[in-house]
Amino acid sequence: MGILIKASIFGEIKGKVGREVICGHRSQTVIKSAPGKRLKEKEKTKRVKDKALFKLVNVIVGKLTKLLPKGLIKKTYQLPENAKYTARNAMTAQVWADALTGKYPDHYIDLSLVKFSNPLRSTEKARNAKLAIVDDELQVSWELNPLPEKTTRLDDVVYVICFDTDKTVVGLLSYKTVHRSDLLCSEKLFFHTSGHQYCFWLFLLSADGKRVSATQSLGTVIIP
Repeated sequence: MGILIKASIFGEIKGKVGREVICGHRSQTVIKSAPGKRLKEKEKTKRVKDKALFKLVNVIVGKLTKLLPKGLIKKTYQLPENAKYTARNAMTAQVWADALTGKYPDHYIDLSLVKFSNPLRSTEKARNAKLAIVDDELQVSWELNPLPEKTTRLDDVVYVICFDTDKTVVGLLSYKTVHRSDLLCSEKLFFHTSGHQYCFWLFLLSADGKRVSATQSLGTVIIP
């Protein structure tokens, strides 16, 4: 705050100049910042709430996609030709709209509602997909549709994503190695941490990368 000690040669100065206000205070002329628009208490609360929710969603999307193959989400989150947003933006919006649960400040992400794909040109989902632990292996199995859609191909690539909820680290059980015709994707348990809980999702991408299935949540498993 500036203080005018001596009178100005132009006489008494009062009023607003830019972002400053010149006014009298206890027989002195002072310069202070102009007051900004005061937010109502509800507006302040909403801003704090939205900031906290956005941070939660943005952080979880970052963790879920960090270690996925480069460019995968760009293929699986298919966007309209004139889209002015990215695949990452689209996934963030999906998590915000569908998976953000509870009321602030007791809010959380329901991982079963997270989607890793947004098909505009779709291929068939895995039929009767199941997750199980058999002997020392994690196994994801599925069946072939006896009446497949015209867009379905046996060489569709199967992606099984797992997320360690304790370490918040994502991984893949399969990457370009398992196809729809294999009917099984498996991995030894020693790749996973005993006692940790993992969430699993499944989707398929056509061999040419032009078609993707909707994401299927396979549930959670605690590694023995």
